[in-house]
Amino acid sequence: AAGMTSEVLDDYEEGTFTAVLTPSTSGTISLSRNKMRYTKIGRVVTIQGLLICSAISAPVGSLRMTGLPFTVNNNTDGIYSGYSTGSVHIQQLASTIVGNPQISFVTNSTLLEIDGFDGTTTSSIADNISASTQIRISGSYTV
Repeated sequence: AAGMTSEVLDDYEEGTFTAVLTPSTSGTISLSRNKMRYTKIGRVVTIQGLLICSAISAPVGSLRMTGLPFTVNNNTDGIYSGYSTGSVHIQQLASTIVGNPQISFVTNSTLLEIDGFDGTTTSSIADNISASTQIRISGSYTV
C-alpha cells in the first residue's frame, strides 16, 4: 500500500496466548475454554478470542483479563496516543449492570478491564457473571 515501509511489514507476528480472568476486588473465576489469538503488525496488536467460565466463587468488581501478548503502550508518545479500542460480547450475564459491557486496555501492562458503562457511570460486572458465562473479545492496542 502507498506510504507503507518495508520495516513495518517486517514486524509481523501472529500466535495464541493464554488469558487469565480475575475479578478486580475479590473472588475467583475458572475457565473451561481459553481460545485467544493475536496479530501484531508494527506497533499495532489485534486480539480476539473466546473465554468460557466453568466455575466462580463470589466474584466482585470489574473483570480483569491478564496475559496480553505485549505490553500496552503508555500513550504518552504523541503519534500513538490513545490508540486502543475493542468490543466485548457477554452471554449469560445478569441484567443488573449499568449500561453496556466495555473493555479498556490498561497502559504499561498486559491487562485489560471489562466493566459496564452507560456514558457517565461505570459498574461492576464480575458479580453478574455465572459459571456458564461466555465472553467474546476483540480489540486493538499499540505497543
